[in-house]
Amino acid sequence: MKNIWKYGRTGGEYAGKVLDDMLVSVPYTDQPPLEGIRADGEPLTIADQMFDPKLNQWIILANALDHN
Repeated sequence: MKNIWKYGRTGGEYAGKVLDDMLVSVPYTDQPPLEGIRADGEPLTIADQMFDPKLNQWIILANALDHN
């Protein structure tokens, strides 16, 4: 079983587990969100990120305007 996340323009949410051989397609990914600490010292959450399906990776949003 593998974990998948549903992503939107910004942020996303944990969607659950699926079989390992299941094809994952838009708007879902099996790439886990990034972990770490934001510049203000708070924990990094999925709301602080956006997923780029072309690069197949999560990107940290740089400023508050990116969150819209």
